[in-house]
Amino acid sequence: ELMEKHGADVQAMAKDGSTALHLCASAELAKYLLDLDKAFLDKQDAQGRKPYEVQNAEVRAEIEEFKFFCGCYELLSVDTPEHATPTSVVLRAIDKRAAKAGLTAEVVIKAMFYEEQFRNELAHRDGLDGKFVVEVRCSSDDEGLRAKWAA
Repeated sequence: ELMEKHGADVQAMAKDGSTALHLCASAELAKYLLDLDKAFLDKQDAQGRKPYEVQNAEVRAEIEEFKFFCGCYELLSVDTPEHATPTSVVLRAIDKRAAKAGLTAEVVIKAMFYEEQFRNELAHRDGLDGKFVVEVRCSSDDEGLRAKWAA
């Protein structure tokens, strides 16, 4: 906001093709840029590198959090899950769309590692109240999350 307030074009690119997300030094600024335009994630500099590839650990962590569930949720318990097993993890989160609409925004997200486990869970949802059980938003084969949430 401060950049725009002072007339900076946050969409501008440096001569080497770097964007504001390539160059920013803080997670706070990275979050602002991603909330402004998620297209920053895929822009490449002249060497073909995306912002994630050139960033410090703090900004990479913000990018990872944004990418998880397409930025729809603010994850509250990534480092301290509500429940974790070798095959799943339960996280507290804020549904950003519900919050903007003035609705109850606190949710829990259950992430499962195996597709068969996921299919079994879906089969057992028949007859449950849809107000309390949300649809599947996305799936991922991210092996890196297993170590983070190991029981």
